Amino acid sequence: METKKINVKKIMLFVLSFALLIPCFFILTACGGDNNKNEQELKDNEISITVSNKVYDGQAIAVTATATSGQTPIIGYKLANADDSTYTQTAPQNVGEYVVMAGVEANDEFKSATKTANFSITAKEVGLTWTAPANLVYDGQAKVPTVEATGLVDGDACEVQIILNQ
Repeated sequence: METKKINVKKIMLFVLSFALLIPCFFILTACGGDNNKNEQELKDNEISITVSNKVYDGQAIAVTATATSGQTPIIGYKLANADDSTYTQTAPQNVGEYVVMAGVEANDEFKSATKTANFSITAKEVGLTWTAPANLVYDGQAKVPTVEATGLVDGDACEVQIILNQ
């Protein structure tokens, strides 16, 4: 009877459970390939993550990740202060502090690897444009200026009211 060594790695995988995408960290038994190679014979696998802080624009953050093995890393996101069980593959678009994690499993040549990076999405500044009559000389009639929010992202709304002091 032949005995084969099996490499066991802790990697990030996403599973479909109860129709929800739930990130899970668990032990994966790596089968296939040359199972007689031990961990010392595998090359180090490094992950590179490219992400930049940004100002809210209504669009999801753009992240790229590569591995020296040439594998495509699985990418997950969570709020910076959230539990690791909250990673999701949906890239965030709202204001907040986040962590991105990228990971690949071991293959016949390279070790498994994970890497994290922090990024933030900050609030976009919104302005107000006032429109008032050019000449505010009192003539017995109320003069009411108008105001409009400017700098909004497409799809976002902002209601602005003018409250006059009676």
